[in-house]
Amino acid sequence: HPDLLARSRRHIQPPTMRRARKHANTIQLMRKRKSRADVGDDVLRASRDGEDPSFEVLEENNASIVADRIERLEKIISLKKEAIPSVLDDERNEMETAKKYAALLERVDQRIAHSQNYCRAVSLTIFCIIYAVTLLWQVDNDSTCGVEIAVINNIINSLPGGVQGGFLSSTDDFWSFLSGSVLGATFKDPQCGDGSCDIPTEFPGFGRFGCIADCGRYAETTTISVDLGDFIYNEVKYNPSKQPCSVDSPNPPCQYLGAVNRSVTTSPKFKYNIYSTTMGDYLWDQDVDANTIRRVEVPDGEFQLYLYQTQKTSEAVDLVDIYQALNTVPSTVPARSAERDFDYGDPREYLATTSALISDINQYCWGPNQAAHNYVCDWHPSLDTTITALASYGVAGSVLMSTGMRKTSTLAEVNFCGALPQGSLGLTNTSNRDYLRSLAIACPHRRRLPPPMTQSLSESAGADTPRAVGTGAVGSRCVAHSQCDQSVRDPFYNHTGLFCARSSSSVDYGTCAYCAFCQADSAGISPCLAQCGLVGDAPECISAARLVADFQCQSTFNFSVYRFNPPGQAPTVVPGSQPTLPELTQHNLLVGPLMITQVRRAHVPCSDAGNGPLRALVNRTSCLGPRDGSPFGVDPTYLPASQTYNGKLLMSDAYNVSTEVRAISTTASSGTVFTKMAPYGFFPHQYDGVTFGPKEENLISKADVDTFKVYFDGVLTLSQANAMLSYMQDGGFIDNQTSSISLDMITYSSDLNLFSILVITFDWQDGGSISWDYRLHSRRVDLYTLGDAQRGLEYTSLVLLGLFMAVDLRRFYVRLRSAKLGSLFSFDTLLEWGHWALMAYTWATWYRLCDKAASFRMLTQQDYWVLANPTANTRMLQTNSTSESSFLALHALVTDYVLNSSEHYNALASCSLVLFVIRVLRSLEFQAHLGVITRTITAAWSNLLHFVVLLVAVFIGYAVAGHLIFGHEFHDMSTVEDSMVMHFWIILTFDPTIFYDQTRHAAPEWIFHIYVWTFLVLCGYLLFNIFLAILVDAYMIVRQTAILATPLHEDIAAVVTHAAKALVLPREVFVSDWDLRRRLVLLLNVTQRQRAVLPRRRQVLDLLAAALQHNGRSLQLPGGVEITGRVLRALAKTPAQDPQASAVAPLGGEELADEDDEQEAWVEDLLARYSDPINAAELEAAVVADVRAESLKRDLSTYRVHQRVHDAVARVDALLDLVAAKVLGVDALDKARAAAPVRAISNSSAELLQVTVLKARDLPKKDILRALDPFCLVCLTSDPRNPTGKHTYKTRVVTGERNPEWNERFMFPLATDSRTSPLLSLVVMDFDKCSVDDLVGVVGINVMRDVPPPGAPCLEQWFPIQADPPLKSAAVLLRLERLGKPDPSLPSDPPPPPSPTPAAPAPAAAAAANEGASGDGAMELLSVGQGDEQA
Repeated sequence: HPDLLARSRRHIQPPTMRRARKHANTIQLMRKRKSRADVGDDVLRASRDGEDPSFEVLEENNASIVADRIERLEKIISLKKEAIPSVLDDERNEMETAKKYAALLERVDQRIAHSQNYCRAVSLTIFCIIYAVTLLWQVDNDSTCGVEIAVINNIINSLPGGVQGGFLSSTDDFWSFLSGSVLGATFKDPQCGDGSCDIPTEFPGFGRFGCIADCGRYAETTTISVDLGDFIYNEVKYNPSKQPCSVDSPNPPCQYLGAVNRSVTTSPKFKYNIYSTTMGDYLWDQDVDANTIRRVEVPDGEFQLYLYQTQKTSEAVDLVDIYQALNTVPSTVPARSAERDFDYGDPREYLATTSALISDINQYCWGPNQAAHNYVCDWHPSLDTTITALASYGVAGSVLMSTGMRKTSTLAEVNFCGALPQGSLGLTNTSNRDYLRSLAIACPHRRRLPPPMTQSLSESAGADTPRAVGTGAVGSRCVAHSQCDQSVRDPFYNHTGLFCARSSSSVDYGTCAYCAFCQADSAGISPCLAQCGLVGDAPECISAARLVADFQCQSTFNFSVYRFNPPGQAPTVVPGSQPTLPELTQHNLLVGPLMITQVRRAHVPCSDAGNGPLRALVNRTSCLGPRDGSPFGVDPTYLPASQTYNGKLLMSDAYNVSTEVRAISTTASSGTVFTKMAPYGFFPHQYDGVTFGPKEENLISKADVDTFKVYFDGVLTLSQANAMLSYMQDGGFIDNQTSSISLDMITYSSDLNLFSILVITFDWQDGGSISWDYRLHSRRVDLYTLGDAQRGLEYTSLVLLGLFMAVDLRRFYVRLRSAKLGSLFSFDTLLEWGHWALMAYTWATWYRLCDKAASFRMLTQQDYWVLANPTANTRMLQTNSTSESSFLALHALVTDYVLNSSEHYNALASCSLVLFVIRVLRSLEFQAHLGVITRTITAAWSNLLHFVVLLVAVFIGYAVAGHLIFGHEFHDMSTVEDSMVMHFWIILTFDPTIFYDQTRHAAPEWIFHIYVWTFLVLCGYLLFNIFLAILVDAYMIVRQTAILATPLHEDIAAVVTHAAKALVLPREVFVSDWDLRRRLVLLLNVTQRQRAVLPRRRQVLDLLAAALQHNGRSLQLPGGVEITGRVLRALAKTPAQDPQASAVAPLGGEELADEDDEQEAWVEDLLARYSDPINAAELEAAVVADVRAESLKRDLSTYRVHQRVHDAVARVDALLDLVAAKVLGVDALDKARAAAPVRAISNSSAELLQVTVLKARDLPKKDILRALDPFCLVCLTSDPRNPTGKHTYKTRVVTGERNPEWNERFMFPLATDSRTSPLLSLVVMDFDKCSVDDLVGVVGINVMRDVPPPGAPCLEQWFPIQADPPLKSAAVLLRLERLGKPDPSLPSDPPPPPSPTPAAPAPAAAAAANEGASGDGAMELLSVGQGDEQA
């Protein structure tokens, strides 16, 4: 193609020129070799057939003959010099030889590298699979997932927010969660009657102990009865027979007071209980009220009967009430001295209880609400009631044991307590009156009289008239003392005679009564003291302190029962057994206690505010500062308002009163505020409640100093756990200093040999909200569940790791020796060594984890029971310091092993595996089909980097703005970090439920909508689609290169086949790439050593013979290097090793022998492996395609330049029109234009070429998101220096059509006298408003060759559209017609006929069209070629 080659030499850019010259030289060399081979074959054939006997004597020793034959052979060569180039000169050039060897060596190295890449990719893949399987064998996520899901479902999901975490609305949510979801799900009360005897909580039972239904009855028990009651209940003195009262009661009359109603507020509420040393517990779970008879079964052993006064009468009865009932001077009444709230026998309680009893009896007998008179009151004068009540405090009765045959024996006798020795005898014992007189003191003011009788028996009986003088009985009406019977003896004073007592219902009469009721003259209807002779019998005021000076009251009574065992030998009722451990979830046992840890912050003064009023407010408010380890709260068992209150407890028995007690203010039911001392409820971890001081150093956990811990041991029942929870609530465990609370639980599954740890953290934030989060992880104790197989796989992984590191280290050393410092810090090198370092660290972490698992040891379960006494009534949270230290050590070990180390190892292993996958992908990058991902990322890397910079700037801006606008109300934007995470999820999910309602009310409506919609449009749609477009564009580029690459299966088959042949076939038949490389390296070294040695005559003859046998088949390598079959045969005879380098010739120096089949197969294999035989047609087509592509690029570049020039010309033309109009005027300008001749393109001898662009088909889309908008550019040129010609026409744009129709006709002048054939070019473009128009393809037509001459039918044909990459079926339909030369009679230089659609526009119109078409200035007609007169 001389025209094409000449054109390419003049117009193609230097790189393209070199490539075109290379292809042209290759074509010429191929033709020369072919002709030379033909002639050489003739010469060789003639020599062998005997026509030229020169070769017959080559081996003879006669020097003259040999010289003669060589001379004849040189003459033959000189005769064929024109046909056969001088081979000797070419082959003597050692530099050319070295170049050929180097080119072939480079090709061999490429194949070896290709095979090595496959080997490395396969080995990396196998290693990755082995490593992944190793990691899978190290875990058992199927089991651990089941355990953790059960924990999540049973515990975590009961919290607000579930697994996502969230906030509590108040502390009540915390207590509800702890009570219901944790304690309720973990601890259980034994269910008696379920058919299972759960020892030790269930055992053979009796009474309230054990479970008879499940475990049977304990037979060796004795029934005892307890009958204890107060003064009203017993009536020991007044009515031993306890008969009901009536008018006709025999003498002595009925005195039963059982109907007296005690006041609820002043009743002492006496209770009792019996403690069994055998059972280690009380016989009744609740204290028993007095005034009832209780029977209970007891085992043999020692017992203690405890009496309690459960209501403080002293808080309900004041000093005035005591004074009115007992005549005690208030200043002499002692204060309460009992330390326990339920103490029995306190002197102050004794006085208050006695006065309350007297008041209740007087109110019953003489009060205003008495509806009908009760006969019993006539037999109870107030002084007698007072004396009797002073001797009747507490309860009285006995404890009896049944001995059989309806016989009983008394185990304990309980009597009333009193200050009067014989007080139970009342007034009948004169010593009682004498004792009261001895207590008389001066009254501080006039004594108030006791309440008078309001009714009498006669009024109740309905007697209307007084009786006769001296005949009135007790209760009869009277108006004078004389009307009463004076012969009746007073049973109290042993006095004879009655007196007429005053009645409150009438002032006219009274009732006859015993003189015991006359304690003052006002008691009678007339003065009675003289009548009864009792003056001074009752002192007006007495001293309470002297009254109770010798008061003592026993509250504990010991007794024993031994019917089945010798005295002193108590039986074993509860069998010894390990308690059943609680389960957090099914099959997951709680290890140790459930631990609650609180961190508190101290109150500190707040910082100064900015102005005066705020500073004054802040100074009155305290703020939270650093961690606080001071004791706090209160033991609620000493608070009456608490559910766990127990008044029987003595504070000094459990607490150090001097250091562990503080003052607590309480309010009584009467409204009186009392200040009492109560112990602290919660102490820091470093405090020992047993020694009342700091713990020993070895028992303190450094991480837990100044924290407050509560433990729920596994031996607790649900009732005991709830009691401890009530202790925490009532004791004030959570207050305004609480900073955080963590809940830790360790479980163990024996079925799976699996430890799990759950940590739930609650944070009390400064803003008032309570956030919570959790950590949950599980890990087997036995890490080698698969035994030797797992260990073998791990060892294999370690060996492979060592081998790969050794290979990479060797490669690193080679690069370092070769001074390739750039490759030492390449991405792949850093990735390799970073990955190996990470894997080595991961394995080290694994073996540290295995060492921890192997050294893991546990004590017995009892050693981890932290509570000192789980059944204690006070100081429930007291711990055993040694057990607590053991559990904290276990907790730290499990936390480090299961939570920290395991999570750390899993993270490292996951990262190692991910890097492994990345390396595998990188190792596959050499293969065009498998390296699509990495090559796509590499191709898009630069654009992605710029995009990420833009995205980060926009994203951070919106995140900060969202934090400023919505962060004050929306928690997920309360910090900049949280705001960035939330914005990321908004882009990723486009879920309005996660942000819309939460942010809508946090800002004004207008700013909310502006912010949300601009963010969604800018980041969610625009930037996201740009990101996808970058990746897709890079993928399309990579994919186009992959289409032409060798298919994967063929590539793998070739590598495998080569490896198999290298292993099976001998070297004489097949040479591997490595053997060939060694031979080439050897030859290159020898060539360098023998470069200055001239070839011998024998070598020349051998070279000539080899050249003559060349059959035209050779290897074509990059750079125009050709390796002939002769060179390959020389390689076949070159040894792979070089024991004696001087014996090896650089090229063809070996003795040529007859070719055998094995050597020929060897050469043929190399030819097939490294290159295809030369195909002149294909090579020529490749050259033409390259030249045409470069020409197309040059033409398009020139077209763009012409467009810009046309814009400039159009602007100049418009300016000239304005200037001419301004100078000449519009009318003169129009006349000048009309008179001016119209000049057209001068070409009088040109034919006309009519081009009609009809339509196109199957045009490809150039953009993924935009439809195709095609149009065509048509130009005709015959001058290589002007590739677009003088005229370029443009069709209209057809919008959104891959099969457009134009039907537009254009006329071109066709010069027939040109030295080159005119070339019609049609360029199909895709119109783009926003960017440069895209090229679809081109069509090139040789007009003189392809278009029929004038007069012949027109040519209408589909022309394929040429593009890179090639298009399958895209084509354009053209109608071409040559119209011949114009008529000579017509005026010369006529303009070209205008095309019907579109007509050639004026410059202004072209400029307008240019502005409306594209930014590059597309136009309908360009007339800016060289020599254009209009331009």
